[in-house]
Amino acid sequence: MSVRSLISSLLFLTLVPALFAEVRPQETVVLLHGILNRPFVMNKIQKGLEKNGFLVLNWGYHSTDKTIEEYAADLKTFVESQKVTGPIHFVGFSLGSIISRYYLSTTPPDHLGRFVQIAPPNHGSRWVDELFEFKAFRWVYGDKAIQQLKEDSPFIKSLGIPPCEFGIIAGAQGDGKGLNPVLPGDDDGSVAVSSAQLEGAKDFVQVKSEHTFLLAQDETRDNVVAFLKSGRFLHPDEK
Repeated sequence: MSVRSLISSLLFLTLVPALFAEVRPQETVVLLHGILNRPFVMNKIQKGLEKNGFLVLNWGYHSTDKTIEEYAADLKTFVESQKVTGPIHFVGFSLGSIISRYYLSTTPPDHLGRFVQIAPPNHGSRWVDELFEFKAFRWVYGDKAIQQLKEDSPFIKSLGIPPCEFGIIAGAQGDGKGLNPVLPGDDDGSVAVSSAQLEGAKDFVQVKSEHTFLLAQDETRDNVVAFLKSGRFLHPDEK
């Protein structure tokens, strides 16, 4: 065998495993904004995820004219239309986190990965209970999905647990009092920390912020990326 033939054979043997190795599918993340929002409010998180190699689908929906079940059905249709083959993660903010939770707990997609809830009213919001009776409130927020976020809502009380690793980011002030005197304990002005908590969560972290501005915090973005990559939030206070 000539030297050239020997080299060619060695190169072939070296390359064969790489040629037939399984290609790791790209991981996809679906983002869901909250009520009265648009997809652009999730842009900071989207950019952070994309920089870390995730394919991001920033889904938008009109947030005041349907029930949570109807939004979840729309989300299901959207996800199925994307033909995702690799792991698919979800990140929801406020109402978006409840829509995601309902969807994942009832008709989870194939290849389900991890799920991050940001400021989720997992047990409803007393703020909604107090204001829903006012016509002006219903004119702004509608009377469908928002009504399902009452603390005594049958929907909230029957909502299932996601069948995947999930983590929760709650807005808080760190003083035990919060911003809204209507809400019990610490809060972000709209959702109490106690309402954000949910049994079965793999990790939980508080970020000092008002509700809407949670999405503008570097700490929120970094925690989302960390959890989707490792199943754990950043805990700089731990050694």
